[in-house]
Parts: sequence; structure tokens; C-alpha cells
Amino acid sequence: MELLQNTKDVPSRSTLIVWGEFLELTGTTPDRLSELMDIGWLKPTRTAEAALLFRQDDVYRIRKLERLCSDCLLSPSEAADE
Repeated sequence: MELLQNTKDVPSRSTLIVWGEFLELTGTTPDRLSELMDIGWLKPTRTAEAALLFRQDDVYRIRKLERLCSDCLLSPSEAADE
């Protein structure tokens, strides 16, 4: 017996990352993440349920920012002001 899948009912795979997973992947804190959104460094997409979704590129950018801030003993807001 041959099984056929109806692929039009299958949702496409998303490359977006939810809030909790983003925090885990970047190692940042919720407060710092909120601060970065407030200063416009991150512009997540919102779902219909108001959940925030981030791009994979944002993970790389925030990891880099965290590393640079750590190396220079700065907070992200101090780095953004300069």
C-alpha cells in the first residue's frame, strides 16, 4: 500500500527563534534583550499571540556584542552610545 502525504497542509519550517531559545543561544539576560530592543538593535517579529520571534542573524550579532562588551567591560547601552 502506498501512502501519500498532503504537503499543502504541512506548515513550512521557520528559521525564526522564540524568546526563550534566543536567550539560551545568546547567553544574554531578559533585561539586556529588552534594552537592545528598546534602542533598536533588535526588531523581532510578533506572532498573532504577541510572541516575539528573532532571526538567526540576530543570534550571531548579539553573541558578538556580548563578547565585545565583555572584552571591553562595557554594557550594550554604553557600547551603543559611543
